[in-house]
Order: sequence, then C-alpha cells, then structure tokens
Amino acid sequence: MAYTYDSGNKLLKVEELIDGASGFEDGSNGSTNDYAYDSNGNMLKDQNKGIGNPSNNGITYNHLNLPDEVKFENNNNKKIKYIYDATGVKLRKFVYNNSITPTTTDYAGNYVYEGSSLKFFNHPEGYVDASGSGYEYVYQYKDHLGNVRLSYKGSNGSLEILEENNYYPFGLKHKGYNAVVNSTNPALKYKFGGKEYQDELGLDWYDVSARNYDPALGRWMNIDLLAGAIGQIHNSTYAYAMNNPIAFNDPDGNCPPGINCYEAWQALKGIGRAVADFGASTWENLKTNNPRSPGTALRIVDTAISLSTAYNEDPVALKNSVVSNAKQEISKELQKGIEGSTYLAASVLLTILEPSPAGEINAASKGIKVLINGGKASEILKGVNSNLPHAVERAVERGIFKNADEASAALKNLTGEVGTNNLPNGTIIDPSKADRILVPVGEGGMAVYQVGSNGTAKLKTVLNEIIEQ
Repeated sequence: MAYTYDSGNKLLKVEELIDGASGFEDGSNGSTNDYAYDSNGNMLKDQNKGIGNPSNNGITYNHLNLPDEVKFENNNNKKIKYIYDATGVKLRKFVYNNSITPTTTDYAGNYVYEGSSLKFFNHPEGYVDASGSGYEYVYQYKDHLGNVRLSYKGSNGSLEILEENNYYPFGLKHKGYNAVVNSTNPALKYKFGGKEYQDELGLDWYDVSARNYDPALGRWMNIDLLAGAIGQIHNSTYAYAMNNPIAFNDPDGNCPPGINCYEAWQALKGIGRAVADFGASTWENLKTNNPRSPGTALRIVDTAISLSTAYNEDPVALKNSVVSNAKQEISKELQKGIEGSTYLAASVLLTILEPSPAGEINAASKGIKVLINGGKASEILKGVNSNLPHAVERAVERGIFKNADEASAALKNLTGEVGTNNLPNGTIIDPSKADRILVPVGEGGMAVYQVGSNGTAKLKTVLNEIIEQ
C-alpha cells in the first residue's frame, strides 16, 4: 500500500497496490484525498469505507474527542451512535443498519447487554457466556501483549474451541485459516489487545478507550492525549505502540506501558550535569542488557535536539550549551577515572559535533580518543600482539574461529587496524575495566585490547560477544 501524508503526519490517502489483497480495501480511487481532519486532529471522513464524501464529513465528536456519530454513505439510517459518561467511558452503542430502529449494546462495567439481554461478563481467565439458558465459563489464552489468541470451553468432558485468532504485528487478523468460530457471543469481538473490534457496517475499528484504531492501516484515528509528553514528542501522534507492536501495546490508546512518557528524558533538562548523569544510568543499563550499543548516544542526541522546542530553546543554542557543559563534566569525570558514564558523555558530545551516517563508529572510536586525551594518550598509536598464542587458543576454544591458523591471521590483521585507530563498528570500552577496549572479531567474538598511557593497544584475549565478567 502507498500512504500519502500532510506535513503534520495526518494520513490523507492510501492506495492499494495489489488488487484483491485482504485487509485494507481501497474504496475511493481517484485524485481526491480519502481522509480529512478537524482542528483537533480527529479524522472526519474515511471515503474508503463510505464514511463521508467530498462534500460532507461522516464523523462528529464530543468535547473529549470521542466519536458521537459515524455516518455511512451520508445516510441517517446507516450509522453508529455512542453515549459516554462524563469521563469518556462508553455506555451505549446504537447501530442503524438501513433502519430507523437501531440495535443497541449497553456496557455496564464488565457486564455487556444486547437489547435488554445480558450476553456476557468477564472473569480473570476469560468470560462467562450468559446468552443461553444458563452460565457457561469460557477461557481465553492471551499472548504477552494481551491479544486473545484462543477461546475455549468444556463440552461433554472435552474441550471445544470457540475461536482462534492469529494476527499480523499491527493487529490485522490472518485469513485463509484459523476460521473456526463456534459461537456468536459478542465477547468474541474482543480480540487484538483484548479490545472490542467494531465490525458493524464495515467500520472495522478497535475501540481502545481513549482512541479508535484501524488494524488494516496500523494507525489511530485521533491524536494521542499524551502526545506532548516528554517521552513521546519524537513520535508520530498517530503511530500505534511507538511503531513497535512486537514490544509494546496500547491498552488505553495513550502512551504505551513501559515507556515513561513524562520523565524518560527529564535528565537532559539540566544539559551539563545531565549528560554525565544520564550517561551513567544508561551505561549501567547497557552493561546489563546490551553492551554493544554505542548507537544509544545517537538517540540521546536526537532527543536532546528535539526537546529544544519543548523547552523553548533555540536548537543551535542548545547544541552549544550541551557541547560547552559536557566538556566540563567530562573533565570532572576524567579526574575521577575513566568510567562508562564519561565514555557515553563523550559519545554524545562528539556525535553532536560530527554527526554522520556511520554515527555509531564515530561515537565509539572518537569517544575513546576523547577519553584518552583526558589523561592517557593523544590516541592509539600502535597495536601489539603481546599475547597472541593465548588469544588464538581462546578464540578457537570458544568457537569464534575454526582453527588456529584462521584465528592467528585474523587477529594479526585486526591489531594492525587498531594500531592505526581504524576501529570497527561496534567497538566499545569494556564495561568492567575502563582501560580496555572490546573490538568485534570473527563469529561473535570480542578481541580485548588494553590501552596504555603511551598509546599502545595490547592484545590480551578473545571473549564471546556476550561479555564474560
């Protein structure tokens, strides 16, 4: 599919490039835009679904930016209407399907009624089906993001599968298999993220409390209420789960859990001390989770620059302030000894000064030079294979090379590169010993070099990529 946006990340048009593919249906071919929005960023029409037309909007909203009415084909007898309480909790839904008499769904907490009949209520492992002559317990298996994958119940001493669901990452259900549906209870409409799938009249949205979501597009229909929070200002206001639906979900349509939307980048507000402080905490995290992440420095810088607007500071002035104050803090840290926090602060500083497509290696190699400038040496001047037999033995033993000849040749070549300061991408300072650098080599290996005050980098050993403490 081809997406067309305006300058504010609002989707204007979607074109289906493969006719007949299931999921999104391009129902509005032509040169006009498919979507329009109000001044609050709420979608007013979706012409692919017959919601609105070039002359009329199809959706109206209340003061909480929640839809009051969704009208199809500009037909008053083909629409969906909603009633909410004062806090925006949905209480009732009316569906007019070419009729002046609607079908109604009432939401009374965990109890859901159709017409005047109780259909189901929730329990911790699924729901209770109340639509028959009695009450049946239905159990549901959910994945790590809360998506309902399987609904089943006991039946005559065995298990009966009521429905199976498998999803693409952004929530569209797979088709062509898992078509088992042995119940019509509306509880089975709660699928992706455990939220209600509204398929009436071809709407095909998920009601995710604060907003509505279209899984065929992977986008919200409204702006995130926390869009201006510190941890989110670098994201699109319409993006689902930070555009990372494998790691995050959006249980209420606002900031995903696990993301500190208000405070994630507050450490940068102080600029000078913050660079080193944030570097220290980030480095501790890197040591624990992923020691080969110099690219974190790039993300810190990008966020720092984007925050300039939030703090009403000029980006250039912010950059100069970061550079000036970071130099002072780096100097203070160097007086205490070379630490991971200093390395990261240096990486931040140097990435600001000289950003490039190869930013990770810039941050790594030049960050090391800055540290050495602070008290070790002007730069790495020479590489020495002082412990080559031991390093070769360890490299073969750990499966990094197939044999000793291959290991010896590769390590000799690597030492030559290190001696000319040609550090490969992924080079970092050893989290446990700050006078050593770890250089990628072979199949998942890290060659260890100890940097002396005379600028000599001595080969010590070879470790596996997951650093052995």
